[in-house]
Amino acid sequence: MLLVRNRLRTTFESGSGVTNIRDIAAEAGVSVATASRAMAGKGRISAATVERVRAVAERLQFRPNEIARSLSLGRSQSVGLLVPDITNPFFPELMAGAERAAKAQGRTVLLTASLGAESAREDLRVLCARGVDGFIVVGNPFESSGELREAVGSRPLVVVDRAQSVTGISTVVTDHVAGAAIAVRHLLGLGHSRIAHISGPPGLDVTDLRIAGYSREMRAAGLEPRIADGEFTVDSGAEAIIRLLDGPHPPTAVTTANDLAAVGAMNAVIARGGHVPRDLSIVGYDDIVLARLVHPGLTTIAQTIGDLGSCAVEELDRQLSGDTEVRRRSLGTRLVERGTTAAA
Repeated sequence: MLLVRNRLRTTFESGSGVTNIRDIAAEAGVSVATASRAMAGKGRISAATVERVRAVAERLQFRPNEIARSLSLGRSQSVGLLVPDITNPFFPELMAGAERAAKAQGRTVLLTASLGAESAREDLRVLCARGVDGFIVVGNPFESSGELREAVGSRPLVVVDRAQSVTGISTVVTDHVAGAAIAVRHLLGLGHSRIAHISGPPGLDVTDLRIAGYSREMRAAGLEPRIADGEFTVDSGAEAIIRLLDGPHPPTAVTTANDLAAVGAMNAVIARGGHVPRDLSIVGYDDIVLARLVHPGLTTIAQTIGDLGSCAVEELDRQLSGDTEVRRRSLGTRLVERGTTAAA
């Protein structure tokens, strides 16, 4: 009994040391154990007592010691977030959404960026050693779901944007097939028929899904798809559009795998003395902040990037609460029309 009481008392000692749970108990006229249970919302305590204790805590500006609380709960109240790249503006927006949602739950996000399997395995090992309660992994740096699951052990896990290649793990994704199709329909509506697509890196779910959406809409319109290999970078967009424009039957419009590639394509056209959108209409994908800053503003397919992060945190919280059912959450997209598209 003494051990339990000490744990309860320690759990709610203030981080500043100015006010502790004994002060709260004395002011409210209850025992330390009762005050601790009232603050934790546990035990058979009347609503009036809980209200009185918490009112005293608020008046005395009492703040719980989060480290001690974590020890008492047997959890660190922290989440590991693994992303492949922090230089791409897409990922900081996603991270911000995850951080907001985690903060609302009283949790902390521990971030690491790992491009390949070897570094990801080591980073996940370090986060496991730090005692994170669960993981959010953006993409999958490993060749299989089994390798990823082995790297995180038995901890709850949510994967973002890998619904096609990840099995047996809860995922949060964007409907990329629908998003890519929206881009093509927009250009078809402007009278374009020579529409090319600059793809993302090979072997990724998002690359394949965006190609599938683009190709489906082109064939539905009786047109042959034309795909130029690319990456999720400005340079790859520039290189791909130059290949397309210098080849036979150059396109009058292009969709891209992300906004960075679209900006690269736009820069390359302008550098050659061309005009966007008069000589080439361009539709990006993601709607990162940069899409609103370039001139002309980039027409793009908007993902709710922050929502990907916040929904992943919500899914992780569901698992931490005991619901371990494997689920897939799919978010929608929309066209944001700015200045890089015009009639053919």
